[in-house]
Amino acid sequence: MYSGILRRMDFQTLAVLYATKTDEELLELASQSDQLTLEAQSALRSEIGKRALSLERPSTPIPPVPELERPAFKVQTSRLPPTILPPGAFIEDVLWLYGRHLWTFLKLTFPAVLVGSVAVIATQQEVRQIAYNSPSVWWSTLNTTFVEVMLISASGWVLSWIAFCFAFACICSTVRRLENANRPAIPAAVHDVFRRFRSFLGVSIVLLVLFVLCELLFGFVALEVVWKLYVHFLGYSYVALWVMSYLVASIGALITSRFALAVPAVVLDDLKIGQSLFRSDELTEKKWLILGILLTKSILGGYIAANLPFWLSFRLLPLGTHVPWWFLWVLTGVSILTVSWFEPIMFIGFALLYEKTGERLTTEFQADARAAALPARASDVPITPPVIL
Repeated sequence: MYSGILRRMDFQTLAVLYATKTDEELLELASQSDQLTLEAQSALRSEIGKRALSLERPSTPIPPVPELERPAFKVQTSRLPPTILPPGAFIEDVLWLYGRHLWTFLKLTFPAVLVGSVAVIATQQEVRQIAYNSPSVWWSTLNTTFVEVMLISASGWVLSWIAFCFAFACICSTVRRLENANRPAIPAAVHDVFRRFRSFLGVSIVLLVLFVLCELLFGFVALEVVWKLYVHFLGYSYVALWVMSYLVASIGALITSRFALAVPAVVLDDLKIGQSLFRSDELTEKKWLILGILLTKSILGGYIAANLPFWLSFRLLPLGTHVPWWFLWVLTGVSILTVSWFEPIMFIGFALLYEKTGERLTTEFQADARAAALPARASDVPITPPVIL
C-alpha cells in the first residue's frame, strides 16, 4: 500500500514536471522512453495525449555545407553493373502483359503495320512500272533510272520504319502507365510521342542509319568471305543463300537492338539523342539473350506470320485453281492482321526492359545525388546530448 502511494506521488510529480516542458522536449523524451521508469512513461504519454502531439518526428533539415568542403563526397559517374534479369521470367512477364492488354496493343500496332505494308507495296509497284517501261539494262548502269528506283524503294522502307518506331514509342508510353498502375489510354500515348516528335524523329533516323550500316558491313563480310568459301567448297545452294541472308539480317538487327531503348529514353524521359543512345547501350549490357529472343520472335515469327496466309491458300487450293483478282488482296489483308498480332511482343519486351533496368539506374543516380548533398564531415552534423531524467 505504501509503495502504491509513492508511485502515485511520482506520477503526479512527473505530470507536473512534464506540463512545464515544451513540445520539442516532450518528443525528445518520447524518443528515449525505454530509459524511463514505468511511472515516467505513463506520465509522458498522458501529457503527450493532452497536447495531441504526433510521435513521428519531423525530419531535421541538414544544414548547408560550404562548397569548399563538398569534395569529400564524390558522385559516382562510372558505369553501373548490368541488372540481372532471368530471360525466362522476363519473357513470361512480357507475354502476360501482352495477353492482359491484347486489344490495346493491337490497336497501337495495326496502323503501323498497315502504313508500312501499303508504303512498301506501293513503292514496289512503282518500281515494277519503271522497270517495265525502261530498257532491260537499266539496272547495270548508274543512270537516272537506277537512282530513281533506289530512291523510291528506300522511301517505302523509311516510311515503314518510322511507322513502326511510332508504334514502339506509343507502346513504351502505355507500358509505363501500366507499370505505374494507371489505366492505358491510346490518345495519351500518342500525345506523349507528338510532344517530343522532333527528338523522336531524330532518334528514329539515327537508328535506321545504324541498322543500314550494320547490314551493309555484315552483308559485305558474308558475301566476300563466307559465301565465297561456301560456294568454293560445297557449291551453290539456294537454301544456304536464304539462310545466310537471314543470318546477316539477324546479326545486324541484334547489334542495332542495343540502341533500341533510345526511343523510350527520348519519348518518356526527354533525353537528348546522344544521351539516349549511351543510356540504351548501358541498359542493354549483357542482355544479349533477351534481345536475341525478342528479335527471333519478331524476325522469324513476323516472316512466318506474313507468309502463312499465302502458304495455306496455295496448299489448300488445288493446283490450277482460278482465283479472282481480289483474292490476293484478301490474303494481303489477313497477312497484315497476323503480323499486327505478332509484332507487339518485341515492342513490349523492349519497353519493359527499359522500365525494369531504367528504374534501377535512375534510383542509383538519385542516391549518388543525395550522397553529394550530405555534409562532408560527420562533425558538421549537430549532435543533441541525451536527456537523462
